[in-house]
Amino acid sequence: FTFLGVASQGDRAPAWPQQFSSASPMNSVVAVAQAELFNNTSWDLWTQDWQTQLVPVTQWDDWVRRLELGVAQAGLTDGQVSEQDVSDMHDYMMRMNREFVELYKAN
Repeated sequence: FTFLGVASQGDRAPAWPQQFSSASPMNSVVAVAQAELFNNTSWDLWTQDWQTQLVPVTQWDDWVRRLELGVAQAGLTDGQVSEQDVSDMHDYMMRMNREFVELYKAN
């Protein structure tokens, strides 16, 4: 199983914010990570050998498409994630330079 995690936090400096203004167009810091969940012992849910591992983000375009489709489903999270949050992350990932993404994966 493969999961994509996206986290965002405002980047306003807690001390002297007028001196340390944000260079980010979203006024936040964003992190994107992909994790794989696997079990080398058994594929049932009763075996406790499940492990996770962070891996380079692959299939970027597919994740962007899934985020776009997920905007309407954000309401199913009981307020933990808003449609605006998902839409903002979709826009962020859409703006990412494709060559940069591929270059980062290669290193």
